[in-house]
Amino acid sequence: MQSHPQIKRRHTDNFALNSISQFP
Repeated sequence: MQSHPQIKRRHTDNFALNSISQFP
């Protein structure tokens, strides 16, 4: 997993976008 920090970052961005999308 450490060898793929970009993928982890993308996952975090997706999670943040999802959280923001849930807000009205």
